[in-house]
Amino acid sequence: MKHSRFIGLLIGGGLGMLAVSPASALDVSVTAYGATANDGANDANAFSTALTAIVAGGGGTLYVPAGTFNFTSRKTVDLKNTGVAIAGAGKGVTQLSCENSTGLWWFNNSGSSNELILRDLTFVASNNGGSAGTAVQINNPTNTPYISNSDVCSLNVEHVDFQVTTAGADRFAHFLYASYLQLPRFVDVFVNGWGYSPPPEDGFRVNFGNGAYFENCYSKNVGLAFTLNNYHGDVTFSRCLAVGVTNGFQVVANQGESCTVNILDCHSNPAFDDVSLGVKIRFAGGVAIRNHASYCGGAVTNVYNDFYLDSCTNVVITGSVFHQPYCANRTLIRLTGNSRNALIQHNIFNARGTNVFDATVSGVTTNQNDTPPGFIL
Repeated sequence: MKHSRFIGLLIGGGLGMLAVSPASALDVSVTAYGATANDGANDANAFSTALTAIVAGGGGTLYVPAGTFNFTSRKTVDLKNTGVAIAGAGKGVTQLSCENSTGLWWFNNSGSSNELILRDLTFVASNNGGSAGTAVQINNPTNTPYISNSDVCSLNVEHVDFQVTTAGADRFAHFLYASYLQLPRFVDVFVNGWGYSPPPEDGFRVNFGNGAYFENCYSKNVGLAFTLNNYHGDVTFSRCLAVGVTNGFQVVANQGESCTVNILDCHSNPAFDDVSLGVKIRFAGGVAIRNHASYCGGAVTNVYNDFYLDSCTNVVITGSVFHQPYCANRTLIRLTGNSRNALIQHNIFNARGTNVFDATVSGVTTNQNDTPPGFIL
């Protein structure tokens, strides 16, 4: 079966379709190139050879059957201008075990019309109690200005786990690290990190991108859970969780570029002493945070911000709950910089802390919020 060359994205309520240039597909199993599950031998070369053949054939799918496949070295793959899928037999069923300190794959792409799909896989850090590097790294060509570029550098990750073998010992330095993606999509992706303070890893880290969609994603026991820097376009998190982390959801837009951020039905619960924030958004032209559960773990004693919005406009914060009275030095909502036109409505503030709106902020409306006795909003 040939994999689809199209990615459907639900961004801001609309459905956008992107297509990689048509090409003849080569669909093969990695076992045809010498990989054998569960034998403990290095399978990295077999994966590299298979992916090189698929790219040379114009794109296609690399099937990976059930079992554990071992990587004692990281492999570099150039997708050029093709669409490639790497498809396992299911999360926890097909496992790719990283047994080196640099990672599994670096997609160092020279073409600007590529599509990578990862699905039904589990990546495991198994480097004998040390860092296993970056599980998946993607560097695409610089695509600026974003809005006028018709090329596709896209990533679609569905039903994928990133795990450690032993908590407090094994880890990935970065689980997924990418740059210059066009409308990446993450659905049912679980990142489970080191689990001890301070967590040394990044979960999802995407830089210089255009749009992103996250649905049912979980970033647990890492340093930076969801981090998007120098961003543009529409960013949506739907039913995503950042738990046991130092920093939860962060989106920093390019100043002067159009960027909107939607955080819908999500949960942030940082839980380490060097924690700084649950949600941080800078320079966005539209922000909607709806039905967000914002908790603060019992170990946190330093300065903590649940929501930190810097120079954002057209902000709506509604239906959210701020809970757990552990952190006394806590700012629930902070609006700073040139933030303006903010509606804070129908939220429940059930935590020790204050809201801070700097003098440079304008147009803030608060109403129908539930606050404890003595809390001034």
